[in-house]
Amino acid sequence: MSLDLDLDQFNDHLNGTNIGVDDVDSQDVDMTLNMRNNGQNQAEKRAHHNALERKRRDHIKGSFSDLRDVIPSLKGEKVKRRERSFEIKNLISSGFQASRAHVLKSATEYIRTMKTKNQQHQKNIEELKRRNAAFELQSIKIISFF
Repeated sequence: MSLDLDLDQFNDHLNGTNIGVDDVDSQDVDMTLNMRNNGQNQAEKRAHHNALERKRRDHIKGSFSDLRDVIPSLKGEKVKRRERSFEIKNLISSGFQASRAHVLKSATEYIRTMKTKNQQHQKNIEELKRRNAAFELQSIKIISFF
């Protein structure tokens, strides 16, 4: 007999009921058991994959939350799904939550602002160093004059 096992025979085999040797050969039994084990393995693999995917999504969610907390304009807000961009300002001002896209946009704007401020501060530092050097030179001239 080949793969066309009768469903009752298959169930009897799984339940431990004896089936005649003429009804099923050992290859059919082995293949049936392997198919059953593969089904369990597939279920285990799927469960493992689902757990990993859930962990990945939780990590992303936490990272967005962390990012939201370091951006002053978004501090303390939570994620709101499917928010329209033209409604963002109204939603934020009325206490609604920022979308992930808005968090990324705000983070980009904040980083650009901080880079610009950093460049301005660097220019100010260089100017102060230059002025300090000039004052030191003047003080040396004054001291050497006496």
